[in-house]
Amino acid sequence: MVNAMKILAKKIQLESKWNELYLSNGRVTPEMTNIHEEIRECRKQLVNMDIHSARVEGLSYNDYLHADYAS
Repeated sequence: MVNAMKILAKKIQLESKWNELYLSNGRVTPEMTNIHEEIRECRKQLVNMDIHSARVEGLSYNDYLHADYAS
C-alpha cells in the first residue's frame, strides 16, 4: 500500500504544476484537465485510506474525523 505522505506529496506537486500552467497560459488547457483528474484521484485515495483506518479502529468515518476533538 502506498504511504499517505507520498500520495499527498504527489497531490501537492500536481497542484503546483497546474498553478504554473494556469499562470503561464492564462486559461485552463486540456493538459490541465488531465492534471486535475490526477489530483482528484490522489484525494480519492487519501479519503479511502482514512475510511479504511476508521474501520480498522472500529469507528464510523464521522466519529473518526472528530476523534481528535474529543480529547
